[in-house]
Amino acid sequence: MLLALMLSTTILFFASEFYVNYLKTIAMQNTKMSLQEKMDLASAILTDEIKNAGYTGCALHQLPIEPLLIFDHAIVVSHASKEHSTVLSDMQTTTIMTVDNAEHFEKEDWLVIADCKHAEIFQVSYLYRYENSQMITTSHPLHVLFQEGAEVSHLNTNKFFIDKNNLIMEDIHHQKNTLIDGISNLAFQRNQSLILIAIKAIENHMEKTVYVHVKTPL
Repeated sequence: MLLALMLSTTILFFASEFYVNYLKTIAMQNTKMSLQEKMDLASAILTDEIKNAGYTGCALHQLPIEPLLIFDHAIVVSHASKEHSTVLSDMQTTTIMTVDNAEHFEKEDWLVIADCKHAEIFQVSYLYRYENSQMITTSHPLHVLFQEGAEVSHLNTNKFFIDKNNLIMEDIHHQKNTLIDGISNLAFQRNQSLILIAIKAIENHMEKTVYVHVKTPL
């Protein structure tokens, strides 16, 4: 009886040790997967932003400001939002336009207006909202009288950097959003039309660096 109890205890001990080690292995695998997913997500976000640098609609990249600013450990990307409202009638003055309600604009918003030939940036000075349209007054005269069908979008200017092992995005209104945790370092290097992104992540004492080459549209 005693021998059987000792055998049973021994078997239970080894079974428990096996189960604990199995759980540790699964946890390590999950940690590695989580780390890889963070790296992949960070590279996907930055790659997509860089490829959109200068976008103004009509598949153009003619934003009238510097669309891509690269620093050693930060990057600033500017482009028009893909969502847009449409100008409903030809502009009669260089400061007033009427657009549909597809996008919601507010006073002091920074916007991009573009057709397939021109693009300009302006700030909303006044805005009157109607049932099916918005009448926008610009803060300064535009250089072009845009015609019906031109697109009006929000201007996105996003800065990406690392703060306390978090990938941060700071928008045009200086609001900061944590995108991904566990990212310990970013480094950027530009070589003609290619941009090298080095992303370093650390999690549970594991560290990994991924290098991403992005062909800039500029």
